[in-house]
Amino acid sequence: MRVKKGSVWTSFEPLERLLRGGFGRDTRSAVLVRRCSVSLSIGASDTSIHTSKDGSHGMHTTMEHPKQLQHRRIGLWISKKKMKKFAFGVLAEACRNRRLELVEVDGSCSLWRQGPFDVLVHKLTDVMIGAQQGNPEDQTMMQHVEEFLQSSPHLIVLDPLPAVWKLVDRYDTYTLLEKLQPHFADSLIYTPSFALLESTDPQKILEALKVKNVTFPFVCKTRVAHGLNSHEMAVIFNRVGLKDVSPPCVAQSFVNHNATLHKVYIIGDSLSVVQRPSLRNFPSGESEMETLFFCSQEVSKAESSSELTKPLHGTHQMDSELPNEVAHQLVTAIRPVLGASLIGVDVIVDNGTGHRALIDINVFPGYDGVADFSEHLADHISKLLEEKSQETGEAALNGTNAVRLAHHHKIEATV
Repeated sequence: MRVKKGSVWTSFEPLERLLRGGFGRDTRSAVLVRRCSVSLSIGASDTSIHTSKDGSHGMHTTMEHPKQLQHRRIGLWISKKKMKKFAFGVLAEACRNRRLELVEVDGSCSLWRQGPFDVLVHKLTDVMIGAQQGNPEDQTMMQHVEEFLQSSPHLIVLDPLPAVWKLVDRYDTYTLLEKLQPHFADSLIYTPSFALLESTDPQKILEALKVKNVTFPFVCKTRVAHGLNSHEMAVIFNRVGLKDVSPPCVAQSFVNHNATLHKVYIIGDSLSVVQRPSLRNFPSGESEMETLFFCSQEVSKAESSSELTKPLHGTHQMDSELPNEVAHQLVTAIRPVLGASLIGVDVIVDNGTGHRALIDINVFPGYDGVADFSEHLADHISKLLEEKSQETGEAALNGTNAVRLAHHHKIEATV
């Protein structure tokens, strides 16, 4: 099939080969490719070729209104579960009120077909981890994602993949936070002692704990901060309990915090502090208690009534607070280093010293309990687009059209 462009005839025979540059390298993706349409920008119009279920082809051309070129398209690539939780319709309405078009990204189809985008909001942590661990499908997907990002210089990504990688590995994250300690001195914020455990040998475990000054009791967490098992943890109280260590994992000194967890939810410059239940206080030092296994998600649900959050007999737990000004100081210190703007920070207050212990950071959290989440996210996206326009001048004022032109050149070069 050929389409005349001016006085030049352009062949579309390699289009299927081009789509295979998306996700068409296996049988499953080949089927998906046949369901997808390809749009080409020709002059001021879009010419689209469609393949129907019966195999027949059709082509139509639609003229773009000049105003449409100024629309900002926001691609949202998250799981179906998270999409439902965030109420896509509510978020889409918040975007429309700011002249933004929210588009649900289908990870099974080519990004080139679904674009162009001005902003891509994603949570690809599971795919990233799967690719790192050698899953072929995830590796292929990440390859195409990276190619798409490299070919879309005007695209704003929330959050950039390098920033997300910093928070995928708990040991790397804690190491990064440890280096920030000087910035936290005035706010009495610190990261509890931690160690990487890579052996089941009790003697080697004890050596690793000693080097990093991790004391009993300590919490064992999976090294990978995302995935099905990432919320499964254990509190180990003594040397006998070292048999319950499942390497590779991160051991973090347990800090008594009056069964109160403060989740600091960050959306750009906006933050919300939500208080949640957490593990009760335990005796300091080595004790005869048996290893305690728990799921952090279950224990720290807003409505949790777990026995693990109730005080032990004879102990008293005081209320603990995290002032907003301290939360702001925390965010001001860590955001520039992390390079991420959609994150959740878990903070507890040491009941012995009153210092604030930063115990975890999450990429694109659930934002449970955050009022007007959709409004805050839409505001953040609008601000980033405005800043981008000011930085790049006239070229960024038509961001979508610039990316559309890149799409056109990529297809032209292939043809």
